[in-house]
Amino acid sequence: MTRLSFALVFSLGLTAHADASALLNFRSGAVSVLCDTRVAVSAVNCGAGFTVVGDTIGYVGAIGTWQIDTLAITSSNTPGTPTIGKINLGLVDVRHLAGPDDLTVDFGHDFFAAATGSDLVLTSTGAAAYDNAAVGDASYLTGYARTANDMGLAAPTAATALDVLTLTPGCFPAAGNTKSCAMVSPEVPFTKIGPFYSLAARVEIHQHTSLTNQVSYLEKAAVQPVPEPVSLVLVGTGLLLVWTRRRSRAVN
Repeated sequence: MTRLSFALVFSLGLTAHADASALLNFRSGAVSVLCDTRVAVSAVNCGAGFTVVGDTIGYVGAIGTWQIDTLAITSSNTPGTPTIGKINLGLVDVRHLAGPDDLTVDFGHDFFAAATGSDLVLTSTGAAAYDNAAVGDASYLTGYARTANDMGLAAPTAATALDVLTLTPGCFPAAGNTKSCAMVSPEVPFTKIGPFYSLAARVEIHQHTSLTNQVSYLEKAAVQPVPEPVSLVLVGTGLLLVWTRRRSRAVN
């Protein structure tokens, strides 16, 4: 495991929460690889390649013609704190070996009770670090908060992340070696009804084919009180700087 992946594991936090469930679902073409901790473990749910600790799910292995070489992990801070409820996804060393199919990853966690307050917002942030980026490489992230507490990926409350440079939906690296990109969504008002809500997100990845090129992704969705206006810019800039530095150390 690279230094990048160790840093990622500790930054996401391997925590266990007795009441919470988690979802991690990969899809590419006709292939689906699923772990849903609300359902009993079987050959088709949380099977080979998955590791589950509480509401944290890890995966290493193939999804069709895609390969997770080092680690895929989703975690959360359920039930949340007074200032934030959040979910995280890290994909470390992803290769797209062949074929035209993109990779879609859904992740979610339930039983959030906080953040608290009358003025809450949902935001989504993401970043990607490339060994080598090509024209057309991109990732797209949308986060969802649902008072149904069902980890659903549907409106009414959704936040789509925008590239911090182009301000269009997605994360778009410049072509070349050791490139990075970052994306941050606008704030979307969220009204907490009832004791619990769930957070979920979908990242769609278009990555050029290569037997050796590896890309790492870090995605987050969060509910929190309305932040200061400058904070969203700082989050996006921080993601870009941190991932560039970590990726540089890992490659070297």
